[in-house]
Amino acid sequence: MRVMMVGVDGYISEWIRQAFLEEEIEVAVSDGAVALVSPEPACVLITFSVFNRLTADSIQKLSIAAGIIVLCPGGDVNGRILALELGAHDAIEEPSEYLGLLELAVRVRAVMRHVEERTEQKPSPQRPSPIRAGKVELDPNSRTVKYAGRVLDLTTQQHDILEILMRRMGQPVSQSALMEGIGIKAYSSQLPRMSAFRLRKALELQGCRGYLRTVRGRGYTFCVPAEERL
Repeated sequence: MRVMMVGVDGYISEWIRQAFLEEEIEVAVSDGAVALVSPEPACVLITFSVFNRLTADSIQKLSIAAGIIVLCPGGDVNGRILALELGAHDAIEEPSEYLGLLELAVRVRAVMRHVEERTEQKPSPQRPSPIRAGKVELDPNSRTVKYAGRVLDLTTQQHDILEILMRRMGQPVSQSALMEGIGIKAYSSQLPRMSAFRLRKALELQGCRGYLRTVRGRGYTFCVPAEERL
């Protein structure tokens, strides 16, 4: 297994590298985002300060190629939530003790399993067709979302959540099902609500209103508003 560390302070990166050697996890180190173009890391450990400067397109391409774990300063809950919303597979405090290193190693292995399972899946014989609902069109192949013919600006995670909801059109999807669907197994109780809220806000700011609804006690659903039904 190969892990690339990006932007991690020297003494912390060396500490992690030595600990991971005992776990038989190979680690490469870089102090800049240029490492993101290096060949074939199975997982990228990246500091929040570097990750937060990446474009949505860079995050999307990276998340397809490798697992992403964002290291945040201690106590920065908002940073961890934001990292997950922007498309990271996991987010954790920078380890400051041995137990923190053990937790990080476990999370790295979990993310790597998720990436391996995804890459081992047999490709479907046909490319999936775009999903259409009212004026919204989601193309899983190009990973674009359009409203009334105009491409919407969504994060990787927002796109993934929207695809889950659109594939179950009109059916409530629970918070746990949404998080499991995007590969997040450990999360705060706030994350599903904040993710849905920010997706709804992103859609509405770009003119797509009334599609994403909260179903009290059951989760969220995607429906075409009455005024836009054909």
